[in-house]
Amino acid sequence: MRKTSSIAALCVLTAIVLTGCSQVEASHKSAISQNGKYETASQLRDAYIEAGGACPSTEETNLSDGGTRIDCDADIAIRAYEAGTAVESGAGIALKSEYNVLLGTNWTVESKALEPLNKVQEKLGGTLEKHSQATKYGGGASSLIPTHKFGSLQEFKDAYKEVGFKCSEVGDDDESQIWSCGNDVYLMMAPERLTLAGIRATETIESEFSDTGKEYLRLNNAVIVSGNHDKLVHASGFFGSFPLGMNE
Repeated sequence: MRKTSSIAALCVLTAIVLTGCSQVEASHKSAISQNGKYETASQLRDAYIEAGGACPSTEETNLSDGGTRIDCDADIAIRAYEAGTAVESGAGIALKSEYNVLLGTNWTVESKALEPLNKVQEKLGGTLEKHSQATKYGGGASSLIPTHKFGSLQEFKDAYKEVGFKCSEVGDDDESQIWSCGNDVYLMMAPERLTLAGIRATETIESEFSDTGKEYLRLNNAVIVSGNHDKLVHASGFFGSFPLGMNE
């Protein structure tokens, strides 16, 4: 009889311990989002700290293009955007301001040093975009008139993909000097922008796309055309220049 009572008591004790463990586990729910999105910078801050980052500040401010921001310190800022597209624009501006960027679904972590971003990327996720990549093809802070020349449309397409953008392998004939990347993005070769031929080429581009609602990024001897403004701002962080509306 005593043996039976001991077994019953042991079972009850085991159940209590297991219940307690499950409650502890539930109370320590991860702050890192499973779907990669964060509604506020405060949520992103919690995830960033859990991933190994440091963010002493909790002061959250609103972004002009929708979303919120926290400046962790003088060198690190985290942003959560309301719209997934606006994050592209934010990344491009940060790269031009000489920051490195960890780019997520609707968020960015920006840092002047790479080490804080490398430290959290494995757990937090995102794509790391380095400021050194931005300067390779003419991007960076002083790049309103890019000087980098591309030897061919294929070289331009490879560079576009190298810095993290997607571009279909099936495009228009190379002889046309226009490549459709998909997702409303077109890559084009053109004479150097500061030549008479380059000015005429720009006029031709504007006339061809003037009724489509698209904008373009005029590089030295290449052009990116798209209807997605934020994507063009993002690309400008790597290649320089700034988006223009047709016939501006």
